[in-house]
Amino acid sequence: MSSLKLRLQEEGIESTMLDDLVHDAASRRASAINNDGMSSQLEYLEQCGVSDQEIADELGVSL
Repeated sequence: MSSLKLRLQEEGIESTMLDDLVHDAASRRASAINNDGMSSQLEYLEQCGVSDQEIADELGVSL
């Protein structure tokens, strides 16, 4: 267990108290991916397990 995790637990910090920080970090990552363009977006979606068909369906495009 990391020393930070132990210290936070000692202070009574619960995982829900990190929710906003996690959300902000994920939002920054999403913004960077979006700013990098379609190739990065598609690569990210593939890594997340989103299929080509799901993408096409969401965008109203037939494959």
